[in-house]
Amino acid sequence: MESGLPKIFGSGVFDTSIRQEYRFKGGEILTPLRTVKEYELELFCEDGGVSFINGQRNEIKKGCILMASPGDRRQSLLHFKALFLHFSATDERLRQLIATLPKFIRGCDFESYKKLFSALCDPEPDFDDFSDVKAAGRLIRLLYTLRKDCAVSTSDNVPADTSQSAVKTSVEYIREHYSEPLNAETLAKRCHLSTSYFYRIFTQVTDLPPNEFITRTRLTAAQSLLASCDMPIVDVAARCGFNSQSYFSYVFKERFKMSPKAFRKKHFYQI
Repeated sequence: MESGLPKIFGSGVFDTSIRQEYRFKGGEILTPLRTVKEYELELFCEDGGVSFINGQRNEIKKGCILMASPGDRRQSLLHFKALFLHFSATDERLRQLIATLPKFIRGCDFESYKKLFSALCDPEPDFDDFSDVKAAGRLIRLLYTLRKDCAVSTSDNVPADTSQSAVKTSVEYIREHYSEPLNAETLAKRCHLSTSYFYRIFTQVTDLPPNEFITRTRLTAAQSLLASCDMPIVDVAARCGFNSQSYFSYVFKERFKMSPKAFRKKHFYQI
């Protein structure tokens, strides 16, 4: 009997920079235009490359998701890296759900979706007679989560005024409370939004993921303190929301290519 469950027939990591057919080619590489035969779902793992779908150009950024359906026309400007799922779906309700999804979704919560993709792209060995049902359930959960996160705004345009207001309020809150524990989840709760949707609209409006915006705000405050007063570095770290001096020093040096102590030595007397 034919099953109505979606069937995954291809999954894994697609990294064009290490594929033999592309590895030694120089300059920009544009793949041939092709027609999609089954559903193709991709989570991009890093910045780089361009995806064209039905003639629409989409710059690839970490956290973007592509949802291509049978009949769509695709090609790519390399290089890029993505987790991918190729699957078929015969159930009409599931096909209707997929049809509501944008072809290219920006600003997704990468870590959350990476977990959902990884469970399907790199599953543990499973010899259960119903392993196909488990895989189908995970895929449906992934598609439903995407549908839920895109439900408020199903276009790639700037979010609605209410969403912009939520981001503006969150930015102000970060600037006033950066010394306190903060992350995307706590900010989303304050706005009564799902974490994934908040992550998406925040990234669209500010061009930065929430946690990166928080880190940059804290580092800017730390620079100001280091240059303007002789407060011990351990206290600067605490005042700016870092939970330890060692982690603060690590992040600071990674961003500014010098330690907090060296930064203070260089800039203190210029204020």
